Amino acid sequence: MLRKDLERFIEEDLPYGDVTTRNVVDEKEVTAKIHCNQKAVLSGTKEAIEVFKYFDLEFEQHREEGEVLEPKIEVFDVFGDSRDILKSERLVLNFLTKMSAISTKTRKAIEKAKKINPEVKVAGTRKTTPGFREFEKRAIKVGGGEKHRMNLSDSVLIKDNHIKIMGFEEVLNRLKNIDFTKKVEVEVEDKEQANKAISYPIDILMLDNFSPKEVEETLDSLEPQIRKDITIEVSGGITLENIREYAGKDVDIISMGSLAHSVDGVDFSLEIIN
Repeated sequence: MLRKDLERFIEEDLPYGDVTTRNVVDEKEVTAKIHCNQKAVLSGTKEAIEVFKYFDLEFEQHREEGEVLEPKIEVFDVFGDSRDILKSERLVLNFLTKMSAISTKTRKAIEKAKKINPEVKVAGTRKTTPGFREFEKRAIKVGGGEKHRMNLSDSVLIKDNHIKIMGFEEVLNRLKNIDFTKKVEVEVEDKEQANKAISYPIDILMLDNFSPKEVEETLDSLEPQIRKDITIEVSGGITLENIREYAGKDVDIISMGSLAHSVDGVDFSLEIIN
């Protein structure tokens, strides 16, 4: 995490200091414990440590990122000035809560998908919280997933609105102007578009909002050698409940925006013990 990002988060929570703590709590050395109160994949400890260091707090870390935690597991002991621990509390817990939720959901999705197709990869998308993408993407990685694009500069991804503005074939014709160092992905909405797209120099074919049956029919229609040379991605409407159906359709990547934008926070708590 960049220093400016950390300071931005602290400024958001402490624009003029902690007026409650400043008025009712004396400065004294105390110890606090941070617990995870439900089963989860731990994530966000790197960010928590940076917050501790910013406030000159000492700590002991008891669990590593990527570990599956059982309820009531202790993650950190924190030592230092009472006021500084209270200033850091919510920011630390927010990182742990949100990032562990994303890692947990990602791990569940991967486990379900790989039972059907051991080679398939599960990826996040750019459907992230503004200003928090770096951390949500890192949490997906901690959970075992793939980041996909971090931003619009990473790779070429032709989507429906590009096509609506320029027309499908015109957009594809312009792919010859793309820098060869950039991967090219084309999002298609039916079997006909898929077969047209693979005749152009693309690296990834995304089947967007296809049902599992439509995925199977589309892949069966592609010329085998071309299909072998192109990565197949499916996206849109994929959930923990139906991911197995997509994983069984000989696809390479399953992308899910919900890994970041639709998670239930993991319950962490900080308790002063003396």
